[in-house]
Amino acid sequence: AATWARLAPAEHVRSGLSLDPDEALLAVERLLDEHPPDVPAESWYEILAAVFGHGDQVLARRVFAVFDHHVEREVPGWSDGPLHRDWLRPWVAADADSPSAPGPADGRPVLAILDYGHPGAMRASANIGDHIQSIAGLTHVIRHQGVHLHGDSELVDLLGTLRGRVRPEFRRDDLQADLEVIPVHRDASMYQPIPEGTWVLCLGWYMHALFTMRHGFPLHRNLRPIFVSFHCNKRDLLTPTAVEYLRRYGPVGCRDWTTVHLLASMDIPAFFSGCVTTTIDAVFPDAPAPAPDAPVAYVDAPAPPGGVTYRHSSQKVRQRSFVANAKAALDRLDTYRRDHSRVVTSRLHCHLPLRSIGVPTEFVPANPADVRFAGLAGISDDAFEAIRSGLTEKFERVVRAILAGAPEDEVYATWREATADDVAAAAR
Repeated sequence: AATWARLAPAEHVRSGLSLDPDEALLAVERLLDEHPPDVPAESWYEILAAVFGHGDQVLARRVFAVFDHHVEREVPGWSDGPLHRDWLRPWVAADADSPSAPGPADGRPVLAILDYGHPGAMRASANIGDHIQSIAGLTHVIRHQGVHLHGDSELVDLLGTLRGRVRPEFRRDDLQADLEVIPVHRDASMYQPIPEGTWVLCLGWYMHALFTMRHGFPLHRNLRPIFVSFHCNKRDLLTPTAVEYLRRYGPVGCRDWTTVHLLASMDIPAFFSGCVTTTIDAVFPDAPAPAPDAPVAYVDAPAPPGGVTYRHSSQKVRQRSFVANAKAALDRLDTYRRDHSRVVTSRLHCHLPLRSIGVPTEFVPANPADVRFAGLAGISDDAFEAIRSGLTEKFERVVRAILAGAPEDEVYATWREATADDVAAAAR
C-alpha cells in the first residue's frame, strides 16, 4: 500500500473505484489506518480527489484530515498544497446529499441564479463569458419592474443595478410579485442547502465533472429546472438517470444543433433555442458611439503589433464572487462598446453578446467546425433576430408563470406549450 500510495495513488484508487469500488474504498481505509510516513501531501491529495469525486463524503473527510496534516508538516512541502487544501475544505465539510434549506415564510417563489463554483480549484469557471450568460438570463426576470426581490443584499443590489439598465421598450409593469433569489453552482448543486421547489434557468455547459469521476447531474433534488440554451456534446453526462431527468423536465432548449441531435437520438424532447447571450441587449440602453479613431479590440484572438488585447479567462475569475464577476462582465461589455470601433474575438460569449448590443464583431474561432457553434456561427441578421425574439417570447411566458407563483405542473405545461412548435420542427 505504501508503494502505490507514494508512486501511483491516482491510478490505483481510480482504477479500483472503476472495477471494485468496495475493495478500493477499503484499501483507502487501510492506508489511513497505517498512515505510512513516506506518502507525501500530493499523493494524499490525489487519493482525496478520487474518493471525493466518487462521492464517499465521510471517507473524504478522513483523507482530507491526513492531507491537511501533511500540508502543514512537510518540509519542503508541496507548493500547491495550501491552495488545494483551502479550496476543498468547505466542499469536504458540506453535506453532499442535496440538503434542504427552509423556504421563505410567506411562500414566495425562489429562483436560483447560476454560479460557477466547483470542488476542483482548476475546474471552477475562469471564463467571464459564463457570467455574461447569467446576466442575459437574468434580464428576463428583472424586466418585470413590479417584482420585489429578496435574498442576499449584494445579489439583490446587483439585480437592482441590472433593472436600472433595462431598455424602456423591454420593461414590463403589469406584474406585482415577490421573489427570493439565491446562487447555485451549476456543476455541484448537491452540496448546497436549497429550499424545496426552487426554480432555476439552466443555461450553458453541464459537462464539468467532479475530479473526472462523476457529474453533478441531475441537479439538486429541490431544483425545478427550465432547460434553455443548454449544451452537451458528450454522452458521458447522459447516464440513464440523466436521460430520464431531461425527459421529465423537458423539452430541452439547446444552444446548438449538435446538442439537439444528441438529445433527440436518445428520445429526449429537444429544440434549437440558440444562445441566451443574444438577448443581453435588454440591459444595454442606447449610448454614444465610440470616437471615430477608436481602436479595434482583440479578445482572445491574434492581434497585430500594438493591438489592444483582452482576455476573458483568468484565475481572478475563479477567485471572485458571482456578484463581482457579473459586475466585471458588465463593465467589460461597456468598455468594448464605448472604447472600440469593433471587436475581433474567438469567444462565442463575446461575439454573440456584442452582436446583440450592436458592436461590430468578427468571430474567429480556432476551429470554425467546432460542434459547439452549429447554428450560431456565420448566421444572418434574420437568423440572429429569430433566436433573440424566440428566446424572449418563451422566457416571457415561463418566467411570468414562475413569478405568479403557479404550481409546478402548470409552469411545465406553459413551457411545453411555448416550445411545442419548435420541438416539432426539430423532430422534422
